[in-house]
Amino acid sequence: MRRSLPSVTAGIVLAAACFAVLASIAIGFSAPPFNSGDEAAHFDYAVTVWHGHLPVFEDGLSIRSPFGILPPVQWVSQHPPLFYAILAPVVGPLWDGGHLYAAVLTGRAVNAVLAGLTVLASAWAARRVLPARPVVSAVAAVVVAMTPMFLLVGGAVYNDLPNVAFGALAIGVGATAIRRGLSTRLVVLGAVVTAAGMLSRLSAVVFVAVVLVAFLCAKGSGRWNRLPGKVLAVAVAAVAPVLAAGWFFLRNRQLTGNIAGSHPDWAAQNLRREQHGFVETVTDPGFWSGVFSVFRGHFADPWGWTWALLVVPLLLAVVVAVVPGLRRSTLAPVRRRDLDPRGDRLADALVALMLVAVFAAVVFLQVRFTMQGGAAQARYGLPVVPVLAVAMAVGLTGFGRIVAPLVVTTWITVAGYDWFAIVDLSRPAFTAAATLPITRVAVALAVLALAVVVVLTWVAFLRRPVATGTGTATGTGTGAVPGPVATEPLPLVGFVVHGAGGVHPASAHIRVTGRMSALAASGAARVAQVDPVRWADGSDTAHLDAILVQRDAFPLASLDDAFARARAEGTRIVAEVDDDFFSPEARARLARAEYDPERLASVDRLVRSADAVVVSTRALQAVLAAEAVAAVVVPNAVQPGLWADQTVTAPSAADTTGPRRVLYMGSATHGGDLDLLRPVFDGFTDEDGRPVRLEVVGVTGDDDVWHDRLAVPEGASHYPDFVAFLRANAHRWSAGVAPLTDDRFNDAKSDLKFLEYTMLGLPFVGSDRPSYAGVDAHGGLLAGDGPDAWRAALLTAFRQSGERVARARAYVAAERTLGADGPWRTALGIDPA
Repeated sequence: MRRSLPSVTAGIVLAAACFAVLASIAIGFSAPPFNSGDEAAHFDYAVTVWHGHLPVFEDGLSIRSPFGILPPVQWVSQHPPLFYAILAPVVGPLWDGGHLYAAVLTGRAVNAVLAGLTVLASAWAARRVLPARPVVSAVAAVVVAMTPMFLLVGGAVYNDLPNVAFGALAIGVGATAIRRGLSTRLVVLGAVVTAAGMLSRLSAVVFVAVVLVAFLCAKGSGRWNRLPGKVLAVAVAAVAPVLAAGWFFLRNRQLTGNIAGSHPDWAAQNLRREQHGFVETVTDPGFWSGVFSVFRGHFADPWGWTWALLVVPLLLAVVVAVVPGLRRSTLAPVRRRDLDPRGDRLADALVALMLVAVFAAVVFLQVRFTMQGGAAQARYGLPVVPVLAVAMAVGLTGFGRIVAPLVVTTWITVAGYDWFAIVDLSRPAFTAAATLPITRVAVALAVLALAVVVVLTWVAFLRRPVATGTGTATGTGTGAVPGPVATEPLPLVGFVVHGAGGVHPASAHIRVTGRMSALAASGAARVAQVDPVRWADGSDTAHLDAILVQRDAFPLASLDDAFARARAEGTRIVAEVDDDFFSPEARARLARAEYDPERLASVDRLVRSADAVVVSTRALQAVLAAEAVAAVVVPNAVQPGLWADQTVTAPSAADTTGPRRVLYMGSATHGGDLDLLRPVFDGFTDEDGRPVRLEVVGVTGDDDVWHDRLAVPEGASHYPDFVAFLRANAHRWSAGVAPLTDDRFNDAKSDLKFLEYTMLGLPFVGSDRPSYAGVDAHGGLLAGDGPDAWRAALLTAFRQSGERVARARAYVAAERTLGADGPWRTALGIDPA
């Protein structure tokens, strides 16, 4: 099976992250060491942690540096230690070894790597916020990566970036909970993010609140998404940061009298910090120009042209939001045919409200900080950059396939100049001459990364999602089946089943791939197997008119993205199920056999949200109706290509020597059914006195004295090969049996074994259950649960084998041979004519 290549949008994100690392290194290696007291204090904190203790405000710096600006006190000692713990084993040994400048440069390089990781975190968060628009998440990553203040921090030793990264991850966790619901993995991730965030900065409390509220608002099914589960999830995500960082803030309170660890009196006396009122602060233009001048770079004018890099994309986003045509293409409104459009609108509204709340809360904290005498610095506005980047990306990408990449390219060019103006390529920044060539190489590679971003952005917009004419869709997976030549593009129908390259489970061959081949051969559509993860995340760009998903073949983690993309592109999602996955009895039986809870949850989510549901029996249709899900019945049928020669030859003649054998074949879910036959075959002989033995194919891996087991040869588990194996051994058997216990799971099963035994030339004897109701009118025999009833039916089958098989075959040939059924086509949204 071929490997999936990274998507174009993933390439944009990776190139943007590389740019952030290289651009930060270029800035860091072209700037003198400790060019601010803040950097020296942050660096000293890391060295202090390397020495095994935490800094204290009044003790001042522990390092003695011959260069740079050193503050009189340790004025960053109030921050939690995660960032410094990351830095300590890197810079500590270098500093202690006397490599002072190298230690600073290495610390800056580590922070540059953190800048790249922050870009990746921001892209992931944006993808969760707008799952149907992967290009928006990619451009949002570019916006974050090209924010000059972000790069200035990445090129220095500051502790801001972990807070930005974990804040972005918290937004992604919150959006995922709101759109998809809770899972164990998401709850654990939420706990890690909240704990790590609070170990980075106190202001991360905003993002802790985001996760907690989102967990309460989570939708979905399963134990986590019921009220007790949500309460437990909130408790886990709330306790984790308390356990991880609570000790540090208690230490702050012990040392300073407040958990923030601030020293307002010292700041007022020594830094001339003055306290301000709320109205005075929020009406001061200097506050807003200070906090949000993240694009100013090294340009002096606080209200200069660099503000256009922020304001213009935001204004474009407003245009996209209010112009219906742009809004439909960019923000992907819900289609009318969706089963629950209100749920998606609610999720969209809650995610948007979450972003607004994050922005407002971060700004409010900065207002409070400024009111108490703190500085309104652009560094403190960085936590909202991932939020602003989503809105900016919507504006930059919202104007069509030609204009949008031109707008993005223009923005990148201007922002690139803003960054380039920061870097000094004329001379070494300090005493080490080697820093100049390193800076120049970093700049060259950063420009190359930007070129890759631009090229991939154009590719993402300009490539056509569908190849016209016949054949497979652009970017689809293996297994495509072309239809006949047509003058106009045919509808493209994707299908998602387990397996690839034509090798699939038996149910996929029976229910899906055979019908897809018949559909393509009819000239009504093109069909192609689809990789579900790649289609959901946008890696596969093919536009599908419909996509049919069998059972749990679509991973649960990708379903929400798939439904979002389907809404955006008008793709009809059809669920295909042929077993009861819904009643408690059926779920318990499936769990014992082969299905884990996540697989069951995938089926449940798919069936309840699909545009149409196809089932194999009326009993299964009734099961779904009880769950308020409408379904179309498309009965199982045999594929002529697999059984062709058997339909025109006489029934198989059973062996006349030795014991008479009876076939029972099935999957592991039938182990309990097998037990019904033990008393039937215990000492059973036919009317001539020949012993009758049950021969089992599949069903169980255990041997027993009362039945024989015919092993399936290695390589014959593939359904076409399995059919060939059965046909080659048909002479062994005098009849085929299909026992079913009395439970709801079995009642929803189809009469497939009747069809298959018929095509093998074997008379059929099955349990008198709803699954086989009516087969007795076509040559089959039904038996109650008692051994006498089964023995009588089997003896009748032996006597009347030829007549009953002939009647059954005539029925199968006339009514149960596979084709592109009308109801099935209708479910796919294709004209049945």
